[in-house]
Amino acid sequence: MNETQMTATQSAQALFTSLLDEQVHLFAGVSTLSMDDVRQSLYLFCLEHAAGLDAFNPLLGTPKNYIMGRMWGLIERWRPMSSLDDMLSDDHDPPIRQRLPDAMQAPGVEAALIARAQRQTEDQIRDDLELSSRKSLHGLPTAVALVTHCDRPLSEVARRCGKNRWRLRQAVRQQRSGLAQGGGLAG
Repeated sequence: MNETQMTATQSAQALFTSLLDEQVHLFAGVSTLSMDDVRQSLYLFCLEHAAGLDAFNPLLGTPKNYIMGRMWGLIERWRPMSSLDDMLSDDHDPPIRQRLPDAMQAPGVEAALIARAQRQTEDQIRDDLELSSRKSLHGLPTAVALVTHCDRPLSEVARRCGKNRWRLRQAVRQQRSGLAQGGGLAG
């Protein structure tokens, strides 16, 4: 019987067994879901595909690759959560917030305000450093800046810029002595 004559259930079953034989064992080591949950999810994905209810696009790959990608997404989504067996082995029932994956827990108002303030502070520091870097290079000859700030060899800069090495060395020395005395920053 060819694939066009198969019913959706038979097609799903064939896809499920081929995936089960080939790659489902890969999920066992990394998943916090039980193996039964993995099998049921895989079978559900195969049924959805066979019925044409999923977002599969044949231009982007094979049905096996699509379903395996969905399975890896499911595994990754629930990885931060502790396994159901671990939760049931405790004597008490932990609050529902502890059972949710980290991505689904809503941060408190204080945490959001602190994170926003930290981002603003980091942005301000970054802007100040960029501004001071630009001010320190203001009025500085390009050849001297290449040697002092870009760590280029003096002989290479002199050769490429068509400068006299002795004069360039003197300008670099003067710039460094000005920075050492504190008078080298413009602005």
